[in-house]
Amino acid sequence: MRAATGQPLAPPPRLKCMIKTTPLGIRLEPDMHEALARAARDDARSMSAMAVNILADWLREHGYLMPRGIAAIPIEELNASNDK
Repeated sequence: MRAATGQPLAPPPRLKCMIKTTPLGIRLEPDMHEALARAARDDARSMSAMAVNILADWLREHGYLMPRGIAAIPIEELNASNDK
């Protein structure tokens, strides 16, 4: 595609906030796969995004992952003044 000047358009800027992810292959039983597909469709997400969302929610609920919007305090900065 070209701009009105005839010059080629520059590619869109890349997002700098992209988080690197690590792939994880899992096997699902057919009924679980279908349930995940339905849930993803109902929530307008991909199956991968839905699975990540479900897993993240479980990890937060069980204390393995920090709640959204709360940044972890680096261990070297932990002291009594961080207690609430």
